[in-house]
This record gives sequence, structure tokens and C-alpha cells, in this order.
Amino acid sequence: MKISIIINGASRKKKLFHSRILPSLVKRFDVTVVETKNSGHGIELAKQISLNSDVVIAAGGDGTLNEVINGVLQSPRKIPVGIIPLGTGNDFAKMIGVTIDPAHLISLLEARQFRDTDVARVECVDETGNGIVRYSINACSVGMGPEVVKRLMKTSRSLGPTLTYLKTIIPTFFSHKPQRIEISNDSWRWSGLIRVCAIANGQSFGNGIFIAPGKKPDEGKLTACIAGALPLFKFLAALIRLKKKKRINDPAYFHYQDGKSFTIKSDLPAWIETEGELAGLLPVKVSLIPQALQIVR
Repeated sequence: MKISIIINGASRKKKLFHSRILPSLVKRFDVTVVETKNSGHGIELAKQISLNSDVVIAAGGDGTLNEVINGVLQSPRKIPVGIIPLGTGNDFAKMIGVTIDPAHLISLLEARQFRDTDVARVECVDETGNGIVRYSINACSVGMGPEVVKRLMKTSRSLGPTLTYLKTIIPTFFSHKPQRIEISNDSWRWSGLIRVCAIANGQSFGNGIFIAPGKKPDEGKLTACIAGALPLFKFLAALIRLKKKKRINDPAYFHYQDGKSFTIKSDLPAWIETEGELAGLLPVKVSLIPQALQIVR
């Protein structure tokens, strides 16, 4: 089996990968490793590598996984994608039970445990108004989400996942003003001020903020989670509850809706992020593509 691994070139866990994970894989498979050099590089690498590989593995966090699936989905070959979770959040990997243990990954590969997984197609625009198509496997969001992503780009990860995210989420609460959006699909419509509006194919984002607890990435639907213009006390209380994998029953501020597609609009410029990567600007249409990808799990 020919395996290509795309590792985040900026990962703080590269030494761990090369010393403890890669040697075990090389003993069993024909392995090629390439590093990303900048944002977006993983997409191009995955497009090229997928032409001559049996499996492509994303070694990094949710952002690296996002780039790899975007490249693979643009390839003429449908090949499985594996995950070595070396990132800060690793929300998708945690949900499907993938770890950094090389023995676990080897067992999955040798048993060819490749499961069909849904993907969301994200149609938005760039800063000049040209159309963009990106894909999301776990979650995408507007509101505070993209602003947290911008802060994370400038933040050291040395404090560990929990403190790193808190260090960015709390200041973002004060700097980001709630923005009015309209979100709809064929049978439902909502408009109002938001802190965050997320469309989930997975269960959590932002290192364990469970916007769709119990969600499965192969059940044929997406879940929209809307957090309105919560004051600070309610925001912190909601964050704690979401961390405990609880849905929030507060119709004044929280709304959940399942569907196969959602359109989000805003009168003011607003970014959308996908797995911690800035994808583009609103308006956006997020549509489910059932069983679009095979994941090693």
C-alpha cells in the first residue's frame, strides 16, 4: 500500500511524528512524507499526491485535514484520507476516535477500514467578489469563529489547547460586535444578531465546543447552531455547558436546525471559516454532499 503523508510544516509536534510515528509506518508501507510551506499549500499537495497514492494522510490539526480533503476532492481519483492528529484542537479526529498511536493507524490501514463520510460544499466569495468553492468535513462558522481564527494565527500554542483557545475566545467576545445575519433553507428562515452561527457535519469545533452533540458525519444531514447576541455572563455559561456536550435550551439566544443545505447572508462584510481556515466572505451556501469521501476510521 502506497501512503502519502502531508504534515503541517509549522507543527510543534514534527519531532514526535518523525521519532515515534513515522518509523512504525515505514516498516509496513511504502511511505512518502511532504510538508506544507504555507496556508493553502496542503490543497495543492493533496491534489498532486492523490494521483499516485492509495491513501493520503493529514498529519496536523483540523486545518491541515481541511486542506487535504479539499485537495483530494478536486482530484479525479476518490481515495481514502487518514488522520494523524498533531494539531491544537483535533475535533474531527477526537469524534471518530483516531489517535496518534501508530499501531492503531496501522491496524486500520491493514484492515482497510475506510468509511464513507459526508462533506459540506461551501460556496462563498473572495474579497473581490469572485465565487469560491471550499469543502468542510467538520464545521464552518460565521461571526466570532473567523475572528478567533485570525487571532489564533498570531497566538503561540505553547500554553496547550484549552488555554490557547480561551486566550483567543474571550478577547474576541469583547472586540467582535454581534452582527445581523439571515440564514435559511427551503423550509426554514431565521434572522437576527449573532455571536456565532456554525454549520456542523461533526460534533464540536474550537477544541471541544460541542455545537452538535451526538452528530455523526455520515448521517446525511447538517446541523445549524445559532448563538445570538448573548451578554457575557450567558456567553460564559453557554460555553461551559457546550464543553460538557449539552445542548442549550434557551430560545431567546440559541437555535438549532437540521437540514441538507443552508444559505447565510449579511448586509455587512463577514468571513466564513472552515475547520479553522478562512474560506471567504458571505453570502454563502453550505450544502451536504452525502458519502463524498472515505475516511480511515
